[in-house]
Amino acid sequence: EERGPDPALITSDTRAFTALVRNLMWSLLRALQNRDWEAALDLVEDPTGYRTPTDIERSLQPLFADGQQIQLNQAARSPAHTRIQHGEGEWQVEQAILIEDEISEFFVKGRVDIRRSNEEKRPVFLLDFVGAA
Repeated sequence: EERGPDPALITSDTRAFTALVRNLMWSLLRALQNRDWEAALDLVEDPTGYRTPTDIERSLQPLFADGQQIQLNQAARSPAHTRIQHGEGEWQVEQAILIEDEISEFFVKGRVDIRRSNEEKRPVFLLDFVGAA
């Protein structure tokens, strides 16, 4: 008997779950723009266990030192700026950071843990990198 996706799993509706991941990236960018490093780290998991608010601040310091801002308008929210590769156990995610309508050298990169996302009924994002390439 052919069965569809399990509706009890938050990831079974790929489109809806993708929207949740994009919203999480948006919340993360807002926290970074507000320089609320603690809030940014609260939104993600740190797979290394070593990242501190100071590390996040240091990685984005060059962006803010020039008086630049992380763009948070409708253009910046475009799905084109969030690259998601669907894998079996995790999704690779790369979020571009826009500055003055241009994709900057700064970005956020990580993975969504599918098993834990289903267990916790929310996207569990493992932050691998934030800063400039």
